[in-house]
Amino acid sequence: MRISFSGYFVKVVSFVLLLSTIPVLLLGVAAYWKSSNMVQEQVVQSNMQVLLQTHMRVEKELKLIDQMSTNLVVSNLVNRMLRQQLDEQDFIVVNQIQQSLNLFNSYELGIRDAVLYSLETGWLIGAGTFYTEGGSRFDSRELAVYNSSPLNSFWVVDKSETGGGKGVPAGNVIKFVQKLPIYAAKPLGLMVVSVSVPDLQSLLADNRLAGSTFILDGKYDWVASNGAVSAQTDTLKQQLVPELSGHKETDGTFMLSTAEGSFAVIYRKAAYNGWTYVSLVPTDEIYKKSKDIGWYTFFACAALVLLTVGLSLLGSNRIYRPVRKLYDSVQDEVDQPESGPRGDELEVIGQRFRSIWRLRNELSAKLERQRPQLKEFYLFKLFSGGAGEAAEAAEKLSELGFDLQASGYHALVLQIDQLTDTRFEERDRDLLLFAINNMVGELIDAPHRLDPIVINQSQVTIIGSHEELPAQWKQEASHWVKLVQNKVREFWGLSVSLGISSPFVHLKDAGQAYNEALEALKYRLKLGNEAILFYADVVPAKSPAAYFPRELLEGLVDAIKLTDRQTANDKLHEFIAQIVSGEANHQVYRISFVRLLAELLNVAQESGTSVQELAGDRLLLFEQLFQLQSVQEIEEWFQGRLLEPLIQMLEDKRKVRFQKISDEVKLLIEHHYDSELTLEMCADRLNYHPVYVSRIFRKETGMSFSEYLSGYRHEAAKKLLAQTQLSVAEIAGKVGYNNGPNFSRHFKKVEGVTPGHYRELAQSQAPLQ
Repeated sequence: MRISFSGYFVKVVSFVLLLSTIPVLLLGVAAYWKSSNMVQEQVVQSNMQVLLQTHMRVEKELKLIDQMSTNLVVSNLVNRMLRQQLDEQDFIVVNQIQQSLNLFNSYELGIRDAVLYSLETGWLIGAGTFYTEGGSRFDSRELAVYNSSPLNSFWVVDKSETGGGKGVPAGNVIKFVQKLPIYAAKPLGLMVVSVSVPDLQSLLADNRLAGSTFILDGKYDWVASNGAVSAQTDTLKQQLVPELSGHKETDGTFMLSTAEGSFAVIYRKAAYNGWTYVSLVPTDEIYKKSKDIGWYTFFACAALVLLTVGLSLLGSNRIYRPVRKLYDSVQDEVDQPESGPRGDELEVIGQRFRSIWRLRNELSAKLERQRPQLKEFYLFKLFSGGAGEAAEAAEKLSELGFDLQASGYHALVLQIDQLTDTRFEERDRDLLLFAINNMVGELIDAPHRLDPIVINQSQVTIIGSHEELPAQWKQEASHWVKLVQNKVREFWGLSVSLGISSPFVHLKDAGQAYNEALEALKYRLKLGNEAILFYADVVPAKSPAAYFPRELLEGLVDAIKLTDRQTANDKLHEFIAQIVSGEANHQVYRISFVRLLAELLNVAQESGTSVQELAGDRLLLFEQLFQLQSVQEIEEWFQGRLLEPLIQMLEDKRKVRFQKISDEVKLLIEHHYDSELTLEMCADRLNYHPVYVSRIFRKETGMSFSEYLSGYRHEAAKKLLAQTQLSVAEIAGKVGYNNGPNFSRHFKKVEGVTPGHYRELAQSQAPLQ
């Protein structure tokens, strides 16, 4: 197709380009500005968090050393020794102090040394050293520095060794100095703890973000760093220190420009010892991601602009193409060749509307072909209560071709009762409903009904009667219902129930009638399957309160606990029969059955049976109960889903419990058969009644307690006679007989020989050892 850039086409292209390009450019600029700021803030905030963690980690270690030192110097031993002159004869006291100092050397931070120095007498005690004169460790300059400090305890950097540049400690130590006694106007001694700077720097090493971290003391001298600034010159320090000293806030950030580059400085000032923790981040690292984002945004916006231009041209051409086609079509129809400048295409097209009539005719034909679907849709609307007023409903029905003029109407709702014990399965229900729907359309003459339809799991038909009296309407409705019911049973062998609404005279009330028929079907719960249910006959005018036979429930629960299946089934049958015996709303019946289900679940829980193990999900049980339609189904469901599994579980638990009691009694007999053991003693040990234990023991072993005990003693006596040389009287005492002759008489009664004769026979038959 040739493309002609007419005024209309240019306008469309220009408008689309402006509409699409300007928002893309504005979005790109806003995205770059916002994302760059977010990245920079994120880097600063991340380093601030790392610096805070470093500050807390270092200060925690320093405070722990401070606490350990304080605990030592406040001891009575140290305060008592400060004014005394110590020598080698005081080795016991020195040893005690050295043991306390040794605890510092075991600390993991890397304490090099901890010493106690007396300013009065001059002695010095270290973890493994003792000097009677402190000059061997401290010079006068160092002591003067310590004494001149107004603080009772403080940290100082010992720069006696250098290695990291001018003023930068590398191989030296930092020292914690504490004057003692604590808070004394004139100190009598010093407690000095030396910490290795490299070990302190190990706490700064774990910095995964960009930049360097280091610590400055109260005079802004270097204390430690993570190694990243070891090569910095004095210029960096000279420029950084004035900036830091000018910021009075405890933490913050500022930009610093030096000969080495531009940096973002993040700092925290510690209130504990006056140190300043500093993170130095090169601005190139911060702006690097922003630059990357800028390039990504630029290329993305450029691509979007190019894409927008292309799509604008393509879309504008596609928008213009129908206009061009219509214009060319109009020109061809009137045989007017295009010449000269083109006029307004839309104006020309507006004059040619014959195609609109052609489309209108085609639409009318399509609507006629779709009339069956429209009729079904309107019936759905009618049953949902959206048909409007009576006149409007009648007019719409007439337009759709419904020709049902009657004195009164009924709504018939048919439902399949159940598919069990039939040749069909549950998956066939929908197909059966559609087949029944077609049958209803054939059985009931068209002048007596509207088109039958299927809604959810029900087949619905509106039938009309030309009789004048409502009683005659009911008789005619009964005729059609029985005919449908018999034919369904004849053709498919299915049991169906039908609910019939109260009579109504206006089709706009079909929605209410449909609900009444559904409500009537719910009374199958009492009347059973294959029922014909008139709403006016089955729904009571006033429903009494729910009846719940508590005595029958108690009898049912007792039968379950006694695992009496027959009695439990009889009680359940009687319970359900009494619930549905009265005239009540179907919801009242449902409430009673729900209470029964809850009571049975409580029985299961009280007996120690898991409801999940018994019947699965509790909510699923209630859903299944609500889906049951007849009394027979409900009774069979309770028997199969609850009674039988619950009784079986109780029987299994009872067997396990009885076996355990029997085994425990046997174990008591094995351990105490040689004493005056009685059934009452065993029952008391097991915390059961003797009669209960006796009954269980006889049931599990087939003999009484005394019979089993006598038999066990007899077997023990036979073993002793055969394997030992004990006398008969001694053996009688060992197996629980107080009287030897009684033992001999009992033994002869059981074995037929005396104990002595039995021993001779047993030992003569035994092999030589």
